[in-house]
Amino acid sequence: MRDGPKILIGTLIALGFLGLPLLWNAVARAQATPNPSLDTPRIRSMPEKRGVMEKLLTDGPVLIHLDARRDGVNVPASHRTDPKLVLRLGFDLRPAIPDLVVDSDGIRATLSFRGVPSPCVVPWTAVYAIVGVDDRGLVWREDTPPEAALDFSRGPWLIGDSN
Repeated sequence: MRDGPKILIGTLIALGFLGLPLLWNAVARAQATPNPSLDTPRIRSMPEKRGVMEKLLTDGPVLIHLDARRDGVNVPASHRTDPKLVLRLGFDLRPAIPDLVVDSDGIRATLSFRGVPSPCVVPWTAVYAIVGVDDRGLVWREDTPPEAALDFSRGPWLIGDSN
């Protein structure tokens, strides 16, 4: 069985499907480019939060996890010191959020807290996780406060199914 590759290559050369120059070039390329080590960390760029938010909103309600202590966040005073605040946003919720805006600066909307409407502003720098109705979402580790780090220790970035 160990001679299988040798027999296959010999047969391909004999039949004219594989010439010696082509074979030598392939061997040289294979030797010149080593396989990456599995221990070598891969650098992956994270998608923009706005794009993730917009995509998940098309599928239904979204939960955003944010650090309400960050600059630019405007939520009711009782929540301003919460590093693990979760807000539910969507276009078809009850009560409705008629003024929901997702733009390059972040998210703006009038949200209901215990039945009291409150204008809210959440800049993207305060958001560290976005989760859709089907539990798919992303965590931005670099923006996750230490108080919430253990909540998202399951994987490097992805929550739920990767499809």
